[in-house]
Amino acid sequence: MMCAVELSLRVVAARVALCRQLASAAVPVTRAMLQPNQFELVVRLLNCALEHESDDDEHGIAYACLHLGNIYCRKLTQGVQQYAYTCVQDHSVWSNHRFWEAAFFHDVHELMRRHYGHQHDNNMPLSGKSHHDMWNLLEEPTAMALSAARLSNLSDFSNEELAKCSEEEESIVHGQAKHYVNLMIYLRVPLDASRLRRIDKNDLELRGNFRDQRDKSIYGKNFSVTDDVVVRSVPVMTLTKEKTISDQSLHSGGQLHGLPSKLASGLHDGLQMRSSCFQLLKVAFDEEVRCDEVEAFTKSLSSLRWPSVLPQSLFAYNTVSHLLTSTLPTGSKNKYSTIRELKKTIARFPGKNVPDIINPLNAADMHRHHLCDYERLRLRGIDSIFRISYANAHYDVVKT
Repeated sequence: MMCAVELSLRVVAARVALCRQLASAAVPVTRAMLQPNQFELVVRLLNCALEHESDDDEHGIAYACLHLGNIYCRKLTQGVQQYAYTCVQDHSVWSNHRFWEAAFFHDVHELMRRHYGHQHDNNMPLSGKSHHDMWNLLEEPTAMALSAARLSNLSDFSNEELAKCSEEEESIVHGQAKHYVNLMIYLRVPLDASRLRRIDKNDLELRGNFRDQRDKSIYGKNFSVTDDVVVRSVPVMTLTKEKTISDQSLHSGGQLHGLPSKLASGLHDGLQMRSSCFQLLKVAFDEEVRCDEVEAFTKSLSSLRWPSVLPQSLFAYNTVSHLLTSTLPTGSKNKYSTIRELKKTIARFPGKNVPDIINPLNAADMHRHHLCDYERLRLRGIDSIFRISYANAHYDVVKT
């Protein structure tokens, strides 16, 4: 029986009839206390109706559930009630800004219409009679028609009456603004933030290009990682020397100065990495990290630093791929393994022509290589279709 009801909610008229029935059943009260099985049934029907509604809420079903979720509740314990809005948060319509604007102005329109039309006997916001949607903007008389009638007789009102009407209108708008702040908190802030409801975590990780990292993590990448705040970064291709720090010198040499004693006592396998860009990075691993994992980290770092295949497909590095050839490890020993041997060779052949050193400050045609790719993609230049910021143009720490 319930399956047939859920299938019938695919029809717009059935969803509208459900909202009308729930609204009419709760007209005399502002809070309808239900039994647990009744509450679960109502929540199930509301969720089913919201699933068949789009994010723009053309038929006003989400608008009706917005008010019905603050009426129907159940008793959990003494003095504690659970409202239905806590069970209908998992829908994308609540993140649509246009929906909240339409719902807010719809309620302001209804209150203005009742205020000037003297319809104080009906205080329910879902008081329309349409069988096609829950919106009530076209029901006569509209708020605009009532306002136009009052403006046509504006000379019949005194200044005190006009000031009073202005204060009443402002209080209506101000009251609805505060009310919708609470409604947005109800529907947008989950009670249990640790749950990832209706979200595929693996899909988020794949779209982010890296796994969800914790604080104090180490990223070993051959591209920039700037989705999170990077405290300190060292390019992998600039690493020149790695040095292992023994556990004894790690704890006794003042290497862990400034860390809590409880945290410092569990650190082991220190590693010091020096780069050619005048940066030094010291790493110590937690007690949860095994020794084989530390060894795997150093091996992966070495494989990134000395790749077996040239990274020909890296963005903005194609033009300087010949420079990366010198960074690959060679099997044979170099001809000049030390500076002393190179000095002897230069002194032995002093007549060779040595090319002049190019001063980058005087070369007008020198520029950053990635700027060529920006111009090719029409991200920079006279014919650019986008405007690129200074931070993005210089590879600063921004979101990639």
